[in-house]
Amino acid sequence: MAPMDIKYGTDWISVKKMWEDLGKDAYLDCYEQINNRIDFYNRNKVEERGEEEVNHLLRTKLIKGLTAEWFVYYVLTNMGYQLDPPRNEGASWDPDIYAKNGYESFEIKCTEGELREEWRKEVANLSGIKKQMYYRYNSPSYFFQYGDKNGNTSTRNTDPIFRSMGSDHAYLVLVRKKRSYAYKNNVKIHIDDEYKISCILRKNDISSDINKYFENIDWGSVSKAKRRLVETNLTGIQFYGPKVLKEESFELDLEDFPSLC
Repeated sequence: MAPMDIKYGTDWISVKKMWEDLGKDAYLDCYEQINNRIDFYNRNKVEERGEEEVNHLLRTKLIKGLTAEWFVYYVLTNMGYQLDPPRNEGASWDPDIYAKNGYESFEIKCTEGELREEWRKEVANLSGIKKQMYYRYNSPSYFFQYGDKNGNTSTRNTDPIFRSMGSDHAYLVLVRKKRSYAYKNNVKIHIDDEYKISCILRKNDISSDINKYFENIDWGSVSKAKRRLVETNLTGIQFYGPKVLKEESFELDLEDFPSLC
């Protein structure tokens, strides 16, 4: 496993290596949920939430999100934390992973590519597909459901992080994904996907000042349905990281993470 940088997050870690270590049953459990979510997805719900309706794009989104859940499980269990594996339950507002002690819970959000600190300057003169492609490969943000396609908020279509404060033991884990390539006979070939934990923070800390950390999306049909947590906005917030574990304990310690800006 790649070495950890406990002052910020993890290094990039191979998904192929992750599945080798977790084993076939974990892989099949992940992809069973992906296939079930596609087969039984409520199309009216997809339309209402302003989400992508094309099957292969929906599948890509589900693979990214559910693989990220298993990735967080993989990293934290390798560091000694006692977690239940991600639950194969379909779409819900419940946390993605629970600690075996019954207290800590983890909501996992995944976005694409490296964080580029100067992203605001870099997108200033971009529009349309060029801006969308920039965000795809150098995303500064994570999407959260905030109302329906027409901007109407409701329990059904609004993420709990916008609705109420939760437990102090409820954590948000921000994950990044990128593709790795090799060249063969001058042809660029996709060989693997890599993931990293970008940071861990408390959901309550985010909920306490939503407008500081979230921004409206600046493109596309989902702009009234979702808001984005912008990673470079996370100044002055407390991050959490691994600590030395005592027997039968589960704690995330306060860490002196560096500023993102």
